[in-house]
Amino acid sequence: MRRWLATALRLSAAAALAAVLLLVLVLPSLGFILSMPALPALPRDWQPPTRLESDQGAWASDGSAQLRRVGGVWWLDAAGSPEALGAAQGLLLHPLIMDLEGDLVDTLRERVPTVLARHLLLGLVGLNNSRLPQFFQPRELREIRAATAVAPPTSDPWRAMGHPYQRALHYHALHDVSQYLIDNPLVRPIQVGCTAFAIGGPHSASGGLLIGRLFDFEGGPRFDNDKVVFTLRPDQGHAFMHVAWPGLTGAVTGMNERGIWVSINAAATSAQRLVGRPIIMAVREILQYASSIAEAEEILRRSPVFVSNGVLVASRDEQRAVLFEIGPSGLAQREAVDQRLINTNHFEHPAWAEDARNQQRLAEGTTTVRAARVLELLDGKLQQEPLSAADLAVILRDRRGLGDRDVGFHNRSTINAWIAAHLVIADLEAGLMWVAEPRHGLGTLRAFSIDGPLPEADLPADPELPLLRQHLARFQFLRDALSRNRLPAAQIPAAVAELLALNPQSFEAHWLAGRAAQAADNQATATYHLQRALELQPAYPADERAIRRSLNGEPAPGPGDPPADP
Repeated sequence: MRRWLATALRLSAAAALAAVLLLVLVLPSLGFILSMPALPALPRDWQPPTRLESDQGAWASDGSAQLRRVGGVWWLDAAGSPEALGAAQGLLLHPLIMDLEGDLVDTLRERVPTVLARHLLLGLVGLNNSRLPQFFQPRELREIRAATAVAPPTSDPWRAMGHPYQRALHYHALHDVSQYLIDNPLVRPIQVGCTAFAIGGPHSASGGLLIGRLFDFEGGPRFDNDKVVFTLRPDQGHAFMHVAWPGLTGAVTGMNERGIWVSINAAATSAQRLVGRPIIMAVREILQYASSIAEAEEILRRSPVFVSNGVLVASRDEQRAVLFEIGPSGLAQREAVDQRLINTNHFEHPAWAEDARNQQRLAEGTTTVRAARVLELLDGKLQQEPLSAADLAVILRDRRGLGDRDVGFHNRSTINAWIAAHLVIADLEAGLMWVAEPRHGLGTLRAFSIDGPLPEADLPADPELPLLRQHLARFQFLRDALSRNRLPAAQIPAAVAELLALNPQSFEAHWLAGRAAQAADNQATATYHLQRALELQPAYPADERAIRRSLNGEPAPGPGDPPADP
């Protein structure tokens, strides 16, 4: 009997081990294999151009594209077929694309620290994305394929991670996939917290629509440092310009020659699909083909998206801005009130009033605080005079709390928490976009029209740019070292003192100072700093609850990665 029982236990253990190996090794490997899509056929007579260079920049040998550095941003001007537009990226931006991919790999290693977890996650995402090409249009696939076809294979340091076309296709779903991975226990999710608004009529100094947009994304520093202004003149549809990063065929922020603006902010609803049309491709389609808000809405309605986003669409000719709140379960439209429209990261239309995830976002995120601060600033400034593009820049660079409180820098409940990948302002009537140089929206705002740079219309950098450059990296280092217990006990007092000196109005600095004082059994000092942290607008309700628990002497987590608030 005992021998039989021992045998049964060994067989059960072997079966359990086999099941674990199937889950951890076999299924992800199958995902890697199945996620390799068929390569789209390129025209047989297509001859890709070569890259030429000079001190002025680089260009394609057939004259279809040019790349220039305009201050601290890149400008790519390209025209022609999908193959020509794709080749422009592959030829002229390839080194930047490889560097950016390196940032993504570093971010993946940081967010998913263990090799086994990364293998499992990437394999399962690949398995899930095996149907992704079905949700792209043939012309889009050809453009992505051309971008990867012209790049020299010897200069691809990430080839072991998959075919360049396979990787590029997956990267075009990154915005969407990162949203549905937010609750995955394997992942410390990327934090994004975008803010956008539109004003028109008597509120605008130009009389036309003005739009401001801050795109927060922490996929790596090159999303900010190597941002690209694309001017594209496809052989079908409208010419348009948009701001993104090297290698992106889709779009997140842009304006076309018909005066149509479109930008996206991530949101959250209970309905999700595992795969669908990446929202950035729907944005690109709007820029290329829409001449009106109605046409933009039609494109969105026929796009089977797999996560939720607020899509801000504005029209020069209609003098109107609307927000399409779109998710897998439907689309609702929110109109401007008093010719003002604000979009952060939640839905406000009554259609979403009972949605559990949207309610959670409202209750636990930073989205309502940032929206309230935008409204506060608009109300204050519009009492004085109509706003200009420079005034919108001040709002998008604002890092103060509600009621104009000084809450230090890098507080995620502020409009500009110094995490932005790009800041863009548009005057639809003038056909101008201003794009901020690094870092995080504080650099010089370079002016562009559909025909290219307009240096005479540039706007100045923010006066706080030197402060950011001097203090942000050191503050982040000390905060992370203290919150993750990476310092020897003897170094903690000096680190806390330096943290407070760098950012004296930061709730995180005082929170960490309070925890350090508690660990040193200095309760009076701990109580002072924890109470001070509560006064300095803790970014998330979860932060405030944890600080209060610490004040009460209860076990509580310390500052770390905040709850996800895309």
